[in-house]
Amino acid sequence: MRKLLLYNGFSNLMLEIVVWMIYLKSQGWTITQIALLEGFFTICQVIFELPSGLISDRIGHKKALLLGETLCFIYLLAYFVPKIHILLYISFLLFALGLALISGTDISLLYESLSSKEKQNYLKYASVFTAVGVLATALGNFSGGWIAQYSWTLLFILGLSGRAIAFLLCTQIDTKNLITTEEDSKTFKLLLAELRTFFLREKKALPLLATTCFSATAVTISYQYGPLILETLKLNVSLVSTIFGILSFLGAIAVFFTYRLSKIIQEDLLVWSLQSISLVLFALFLEQKLSIILLSLVSVNVVYEIWNVILENKLQALAYANVRATIISVSNLMISALLTTASFLIGALGEKIALVNIVGCLNVFLLASALLSFYLYQKLA
Repeated sequence: MRKLLLYNGFSNLMLEIVVWMIYLKSQGWTITQIALLEGFFTICQVIFELPSGLISDRIGHKKALLLGETLCFIYLLAYFVPKIHILLYISFLLFALGLALISGTDISLLYESLSSKEKQNYLKYASVFTAVGVLATALGNFSGGWIAQYSWTLLFILGLSGRAIAFLLCTQIDTKNLITTEEDSKTFKLLLAELRTFFLREKKALPLLATTCFSATAVTISYQYGPLILETLKLNVSLVSTIFGILSFLGAIAVFFTYRLSKIIQEDLLVWSLQSISLVLFALFLEQKLSIILLSLVSVNVVYEIWNVILENKLQALAYANVRATIISVSNLMISALLTTASFLIGALGEKIALVNIVGCLNVFLLASALLSFYLYQKLA
């Protein structure tokens, strides 16, 4: 458990994740070119999510994590040649595959490492696991901009070092005593058949996935394009990095207390309340005031960590053991498809409409869809 938590920390220590758009813009990329690259990345995620889940359930979760870390390491190398656009596209393709292999696999490995008794308190363990990852992200967000202001080259060298450490830590994770073992008898055909059975039998799974995906997409868009929005409002890269570092740190604190909070306030009410508040905050983006945008970005990204871990807990409780990573990959696939659509929409409108207005309107629509989906889930529950 401790080794898995430590691995999760270094895997999420992505120094470039907040500032990469600013970096490419400083290297001559336009907002449209950056949005198209982001769109290409999310298309790749759509393509890779389901296959990566099947591969993970087939070859074993530890092997999938090691392969994912290797691809993420290779992706970082392309930042040393930002003028060669085709290499950035290839690297983002590899990054999409790497993240697809890691995402869902890590949390599945956590679930399988728990005893039957511990699984009853999975929300508690998932909160700690998520908090570690978010804290690492906070450190990466906070330090990334300051390091970049000193040297972009140093930023990417340190990023490569973090991925190398994550790979080495992953090799030390013991998978011998997992409750669910990896079996050679699992074929892709059988896994797909079991996935189909899951969605046919668990009628509430689809609306649960939908509310997870719509809400995650909205917050991800604000997280991805937030730095560019703040940069257009004349904030420098180190200040943007500091803001997102604080944002992630507060999110880690929030998710750490999610389990205790769920004992005080009913989980469904928490999801309803937090998503409704976030919808209103995104609508306030249209005011185009720096103070309001900062408040909205920080607040929404913090409370998202609470409702997301609750929804993830509900999904894990429904999931079938043999296709656990695959089910999560279906969720990630839906998110990637939505992000792809959003990225190309932003790319098409980015030169005509203010970015903050596009993001605000998109996220209001997405969260409204998430709330409707959650209502349908409750009707079927």
